[in-house]
Amino acid sequence: MKKNDLIESLISKVQDSLLDEKNHTFPEFPLKPEWSAIVWNEWHTEISELDASDEGNDIISPENFKVLADSINEINGSLQCWLIEAEPFVDCDGKFIERNFTRMDLTWTLFNNFHKLFDFPPSRFYLLDDTLRWFVQVDESVLIAGDPTFMNVIVRNLGGYEMVLNGLNNYANEGSCSQTKEWLLNITNRFKQRHTPSNK
Repeated sequence: MKKNDLIESLISKVQDSLLDEKNHTFPEFPLKPEWSAIVWNEWHTEISELDASDEGNDIISPENFKVLADSINEINGSLQCWLIEAEPFVDCDGKFIERNFTRMDLTWTLFNNFHKLFDFPPSRFYLLDDTLRWFVQVDESVLIAGDPTFMNVIVRNLGGYEMVLNGLNNYANEGSCSQTKEWLLNITNRFKQRHTPSNK
């Protein structure tokens, strides 16, 4: 797999313009000013054995995945997106070797088995499309960020402002370390600035 100019351009826009974590380190939350975000640590539902694949999926529950996919489809009219490794492979001199990525329909079956698409499945990756009206960053949690139109749709599909706010607060109260709590507070404050209970 060679370096792909389109993929690198998309990742550069995310990491430089939308969420500039290179110049603003954790627990800062340097999201593009007009945007907001939510973060999941699976607040709603535990994943049952019936819903998980043989390998299981500790990233996102089927219920939350459906909300995400339905919201993306509502905005884009399509479930086509990229799954792109956040950090590329580099050699001992720090030279770019390759970055895992694939284009896929965002269905539960494909996402739940995405690791089968790669020789070395990424542990930190993005879901996004060419429009970059939204992106999903999967790391130790699932961060969903987007422009006002997209975020209003996903907040509505999640049950409204109070449901999302309760989820963010519950995550922060789960025993997170002080830096994680500060990071979540930054996300929550941005959410409260960009959304109101009337978004229910």
